Amino acid sequence: MRGTQVGYVGAGLLVVACSCFAWPPGGSAALAAEKPSTAPSDQSSAGTAGTPPPATPPIVAPPRSTSPFGLVPSVFPGLSPAGPAPTTAPQPGATLGSPAVPAPTPAQPTSPFEPLPGVFPSLAPSQPFDQGPAARTTPNASSEAAPAAPIPPPPLLEPGYGFGMLAPLPGLEPVLLPVTPPLVTGLAPITPGAVPIQANDIRAPPIIITPSILLSQGYTDNPRSTPMTFSDAVTHLSGGTAISFDTVRLQGQLNGTLDFQKFARASDEDTLNANLLAFGLGTIVRDHLFIDGRAAFTPISQTGTFGFASPSLIPTSQQTQALSLSFTPIARGSIDDLVDGEFRYNYSISRFLNGGLLSNSSSVNAFGNSPLTSTANTDQNEATLTLTTGRRFPADFSSKLTFDAMKINSASVADSNQLQVFDDVSYQVNRRLAATARLGYEDLQYPLSPVSNVKGMIWRIGAQWRPFPDTYLDINYGQQQGITGLSGDFRYKVTASTSITGSLHHNRTTSAQQFLTNLNTTQLNANGILVNQTTGIPTTLVNLEVPFTPNAVFDDEIASLGAQNVIGRNTFGLYAFFDHRTPTGVLAGVTGVAAALSGSDTSLGANLSWNHSLRPDLTSSAALGFATEAIGHTKTVTADWLLSYTLSAKLTATLRYQFINVNSNLANTTYYRNQIEIGVRRYF
Repeated sequence: MRGTQVGYVGAGLLVVACSCFAWPPGGSAALAAEKPSTAPSDQSSAGTAGTPPPATPPIVAPPRSTSPFGLVPSVFPGLSPAGPAPTTAPQPGATLGSPAVPAPTPAQPTSPFEPLPGVFPSLAPSQPFDQGPAARTTPNASSEAAPAAPIPPPPLLEPGYGFGMLAPLPGLEPVLLPVTPPLVTGLAPITPGAVPIQANDIRAPPIIITPSILLSQGYTDNPRSTPMTFSDAVTHLSGGTAISFDTVRLQGQLNGTLDFQKFARASDEDTLNANLLAFGLGTIVRDHLFIDGRAAFTPISQTGTFGFASPSLIPTSQQTQALSLSFTPIARGSIDDLVDGEFRYNYSISRFLNGGLLSNSSSVNAFGNSPLTSTANTDQNEATLTLTTGRRFPADFSSKLTFDAMKINSASVADSNQLQVFDDVSYQVNRRLAATARLGYEDLQYPLSPVSNVKGMIWRIGAQWRPFPDTYLDINYGQQQGITGLSGDFRYKVTASTSITGSLHHNRTTSAQQFLTNLNTTQLNANGILVNQTTGIPTTLVNLEVPFTPNAVFDDEIASLGAQNVIGRNTFGLYAFFDHRTPTGVLAGVTGVAAALSGSDTSLGANLSWNHSLRPDLTSSAALGFATEAIGHTKTVTADWLLSYTLSAKLTATLRYQFINVNSNLANTTYYRNQIEIGVRRYF
């Protein structure tokens, strides 16, 4: 029985990692056929042709792990401490580390996210019900015959990196994995926002804790980011902990740091900032009840104009510490293959502290307007019920009915009551083309901005085109949230190593609501950066180029374009955005600069990044960005370069250079700044 549990856990870890990256194409069935490179081969078990295998082959146990976080023998039976794989294959019916335990039976599920046999007979483990009609079409024969590529290890979360920046993680090989097209109908797969780093290693411990401390010394020619420049030295001390958890019931990552910057001359710019990014997925009842948890703590700019710069360059006079927490129980079920259903209840909060953690008493910022502080604090409750057609319906027709009710409590204009009910239908015209439509009703009420209220019909028509794997186009035209226009997503795989992705969307929102929405719709991709979980385009929790204002409800039109190319040990990335905001209502009594920052605004920008692995222990990352904003006719140029060298298993040296040049018509906002730091990070 113990071997059965061991086999189940090992297979479950592999399938969780595979489902998050949508690879290999065959899902859990294909993964079951793929063996890790460290696993014993079938050839060694069978022996030489014509020669029967020995009756009782010896089993060599892996050596004890030297890491303080490695497995202790007998604590997790069957999960060996990390170390070299055994050189001799076990006999049939044996498991690594457990020589006398029988092998698991084929009838058992291979993943904690697949149905239990006999509980819902219509839900076969090999075909989960959360796939749309496009996934039920016959796969390409050539793709089925292709061998499965090895799954790369997921990266660690890196909360300190800016918009579109590729994190230079030592030893990380650049990859370009297939992307699952967004589902118009059907239930999307439930996956953690960040895949555990040990997800592809069945011998790894279920919890990996990696504390670290960074000490660096640097120089800057403009510590206050003003037109008056002067030289200053800066000492940077950062301590944090990265946690990766991968158990049968819980998967995800957490990375939190405290960053202290001490300036030799500009002591008023001394800052203590917190950075936190966490994603976790818990399984309460396998295949039916889950809990998704997310958290972020990051500096943001009240005035914008920082483009693609690191948040660490925001001066204390313009800085706000933003904390966001999100908690979502998820329940799923099916009724005799006729209806598949999902219910989500999301509770999210956002809190804001003016300045850094050392300077929360300032009453006004550099522009003379009141800081965000408590005026933008938000509590959000949202309940969503989704019902989709089951497998008994024809494969060429599907429908998804959505009931969504949201209540936002805030002293800002984000305070609102929102109700939306709509049905999405899809008809598969042929294997590559499907026609789509949406029809429904909405009622959006903003008590502090009645002119922003919306009540009426929801409608749209569109099409889905899937010409070949990893390429798709979804396009729609219609009306929702009081906005009529065109929207859609696309991905074009130019070559095996080059892809282009884009999106265009409209929504009526506020800065505080958008912050929570971004947290709930992002995930960590295979190259260590945050992306939109639907489109795969690089994203950030807050766009640092536009002002973060609590004073306006606005119609937001956002277009994004991302391109990625992998050549050997190089990953090139291009990210571009267009953001047009039209205020539908501004909080009464807001005047001066605060009113100007809440007005109509258009911003756009592009960021080119290059991640290069010179050696397994030496990596570099460079980014060059340009952004503009209509308010103040602002132009922002940024550059960021980081070199990381692994001195030993627990010691890394870093060299980082940052540059920002802002040109604006607003008073005291035209400046440039250079900053260079050299330091070491010690892992424990």
